[in-house]
Amino acid sequence: MTKKIILFIVFLLLCSVVIFIIRQVTHKESFAETDDAVFWEEIEYKEKIASNTPLKFIIQENSTACVIYDSSYVRFSSITIPATAHIGGHDYRVTRIGDCSFQNCTGLTNIEIPFGVTEIGSMAFSKCENLKSIIIPTSTEIIGLCAFEECRSLTNILIPASVRHIGNNPFCKCSKLRSINVYHRNSAYSSKNGILYDKDKKTIIAVPNALKGKVTIPSGVTTIGEEAFCGCSVNEVSIPNSVTEIKSSAFRECVNLKNITLPPGLMCIESYAFCNCDSLSSINIPKNITEIRQYTFSHCISLTDVTIPQGVTYIEDHAFEECTALKDITIPSGVTVIKESVFDECENLKNISVVSDNPNYSSVNGILCNKEMTEIITVPQGIKGNINIPFGITRIKTKAFIRCDKLTSINIPSSVTDIEKDAFRDCRSLSKVTLSEGLARIEECAFGRCINLKNIKIPVTVVSIGDGAFWGCEKLNVVIDNGRYGLNIGEHALDDCKSVNYIQ
Repeated sequence: MTKKIILFIVFLLLCSVVIFIIRQVTHKESFAETDDAVFWEEIEYKEKIASNTPLKFIIQENSTACVIYDSSYVRFSSITIPATAHIGGHDYRVTRIGDCSFQNCTGLTNIEIPFGVTEIGSMAFSKCENLKSIIIPTSTEIIGLCAFEECRSLTNILIPASVRHIGNNPFCKCSKLRSINVYHRNSAYSSKNGILYDKDKKTIIAVPNALKGKVTIPSGVTTIGEEAFCGCSVNEVSIPNSVTEIKSSAFRECVNLKNITLPPGLMCIESYAFCNCDSLSSINIPKNITEIRQYTFSHCISLTDVTIPQGVTYIEDHAFEECTALKDITIPSGVTVIKESVFDECENLKNISVVSDNPNYSSVNGILCNKEMTEIITVPQGIKGNINIPFGITRIKTKAFIRCDKLTSINIPSSVTDIEKDAFRDCRSLSKVTLSEGLARIEECAFGRCINLKNIKIPVTVVSIGDGAFWGCEKLNVVIDNGRYGLNIGEHALDDCKSVNYIQ
């Protein structure tokens, strides 16, 4: 009986081996028959070399070819993309120019795209700064975002009727581009005066960068699209009352823009909308705006006059970063949240005022505090000389004094228990700090790169000094008043200091 069982098990094992071999052979035959037309997962990153062109390809799921990036393209001044790629004895129709395929081909002056290409990928020709002209074939349906970004020699573009999707401004920073025209039979897009719109002219998609002077947006437009004016040379924009939304980066790097009036019906201004508008000196924020989003007005170096309306409740981080001409700002009663670094690198900002009926914030001597006056939140970076922190403050918040380069000395009272992360980082003129008993924690990088700080005494009440608390303070002599034990000192907290002494 036992012998029969053993023979049966051996039989089953032999059958399993035979089945496995048959499956392997079948799989190999199937793979050989299909050659390059295999599953997308198998070929997605397998580069194919064609015999009829120096370009590189991948074979797509539908057995068509997609041009992909290769570093060798930078040596070409002229490229002709073939309609068909001969690969491994097979012909594949070229239907797509992949993302970033010709990015940074600065020597490229001419490219021919064949009929049959249906998609030009994102950033496909980005930074081809000497590309003077391009004909988009009438087979093209999709133009990816930033497809021709920084093609600084392009002067005109014609969008054929076949295009049904265009990503965020594909012509951003094309500094010589004078007009974008759309074939009249296109069902998704239109153009007027060289500006690209959606079909119904409700959304502005792209404005040619070479346009100068004043641009008047026609009535009926409701949305200024993402990066629509990015890098434009215009100095004035007239926006009609019909506009309700300005998308992210819509006017970013419009360095000549001096005058713009936002309509009263505007409901939303997205992040980076006016970032790097170097010539913009004033802005009226309409009453319906409830949020000032991150980097909205950052690097507006000429901005001196901003009125935040009553309806604003939320100011995101870096909203006014590096507005170096801004001297004072008033926070209205409706603001409930002010994030970190809102006014970072506003080197001439001397006063942050808060209206008295704001339930969340207050100010003292131009310094932003919480309503209870127990926390210092933001100190204007234009503040000078010596500061005496008022008694009652218990916490100096993260980045509160960061980059206050004109601050020379500070007295911190015994009511302060916590100095948070980066609180005084990069205060490069700060030479004297007085800490009082009552202080418990100095968090990481709190005094990092205070390069002129010379002497500091750590009170006996301090229980922790965070990582890198005094990194980069090479002139600093530290005296610690509670001995070497019972004090938690973080990594590199005192490594750069000139000397460290403990009082036992």
